[in-house]
Amino acid sequence: MHQGIAPNKIQSTQNYFQKILQLLTNKTIEQCQENAQLLSQLYTHTIFKQQQSLPTFTLLPNTIQHNQVIIQKNIPIKTFCPHHLLPYFGIATIAYKPQKYLIGLSDLHTLINHYCTQPIIQEALTQKIAEKIKATLQTTHVAIIIKATHTCVIMRTDTNENNTITTSFHGTLQTQYQTLLS
Repeated sequence: MHQGIAPNKIQSTQNYFQKILQLLTNKTIEQCQENAQLLSQLYTHTIFKQQQSLPTFTLLPNTIQHNQVIIQKNIPIKTFCPHHLLPYFGIATIAYKPQKYLIGLSDLHTLINHYCTQPIIQEALTQKIAEKIKATLQTTHVAIIIKATHTCVIMRTDTNENNTITTSFHGTLQTQYQTLLS
């Protein structure tokens, strides 16, 4: 069992999945038991995993007075759409122009992973990341770009391709969005 998840939550989820599977497949409760158990584990341990508190980040004083944009590209994202409970995945680009602080580059990955532990719409994910970086680094110059493939779109349409791009530009980076998008 995974730490932090109450056994009754897992069992209740499994019971509901058994009933849903029985209704949709016309199989007996017993025939649906194994799949219900697997679905319960997937939903309680992966899709709705318990969100930990936001980790502390390595902030470095900007003693070198670096005043150019720092860009971290191709940060992997994977999470679930809260509307359909299907995954979406892609990459994020984070850009910021430091003022007081620089941040450890691996901390940007940690931040994204933190917000991806619960189902979240892509637009909200983009905004949450931008707001947290602005607050943490005490800078207004932040840009976030997320390009993702949503399996809910692929499953419901005739296309095998889906690229949704969301952005959040702040400060002086609002005028540099074309460069960052390329």
